[in-house]
Amino acid sequence: MTPRSLFNIILKILGIFFIKDIVTSIPDLISVAIAIIGNSAGYSSMWLLGFSVLKLGVFVYVSYFLIFNTHKLIDLFRLDKGFDEDLFAFSLEKTSIYKIAIIVCGAYMVVSEIPQLFVYVYYVFEGEAIRFTGSKVSYSDLVVSIIKILIGLLLVGERQRITSFLVRKEQQTEDPEPE
Repeated sequence: MTPRSLFNIILKILGIFFIKDIVTSIPDLISVAIAIIGNSAGYSSMWLLGFSVLKLGVFVYVSYFLIFNTHKLIDLFRLDKGFDEDLFAFSLEKTSIYKIAIIVCGAYMVVSEIPQLFVYVYYVFEGEAIRFTGSKVSYSDLVVSIIKILIGLLLVGERQRITSFLVRKEQQTEDPEPE
């Protein structure tokens, strides 16, 4: 494995971890948008919506750039220069490293979200128990928590397809077809 391919893998793994940040920033955007649509928000909510869209856009751009344009970053920062050895000896293939990264990312999402799910379930049951006070029970946090867990499980379950997609895209960007 060359230093270039090692940094290519490392940057793609960072891009995969940014996907988690994309998933966690979507609920912020949705809640602010719902508040604006419900006309219960003021001028400050428009700023919040703008910042939420900007944050989501930055996460999407950085994730896309880290996953699909790693060669540009490696060239820009000259990450593959200055090594004594031209080849590193690793017994793992590129696809195995991608699979491990996807499993770790998905498992992290599931493990970190399960306690939150129980907290939200408790809040829903507590809200249903005291519903006679006239307050509405919010299911949005519960739904978002379930969606995050499902996305984490999908990452773990579909790691083979995701890995083949990443490898195929990498081959297309490294080996451009002659004109």
